[in-house]
Amino acid sequence: MPLFYLKCKKCNKIKPILENKFELISEEKLTCRCGEKLEHQSKGPSTTLLEHLDNGAMLKPVERYSDAEELFKKRHDEADPLAGQKNFS
Repeated sequence: MPLFYLKCKKCNKIKPILENKFELISEEKLTCRCGEKLEHQSKGPSTTLLEHLDNGAMLKPVERYSDAEELFKKRHDEADPLAGQKNFS
């Protein structure tokens, strides 16, 4: 069942609602506490690709991002060089 995020333009509150289709959400659920009508906050499509690694002998295949090496290298290169050091002087 999809989770729809509805947002009020007046008070900026976000209300999550579980429903099979957006059209089936009642008018009562589409109304904010302040009286304003809630609007659907949609998220754009994701470009993240997952790959499944399985050698046949594994109990459970490993799922990872297809570009994991690039992501971890970028994270390492952009990291703070002082992070993780214990210099309390």
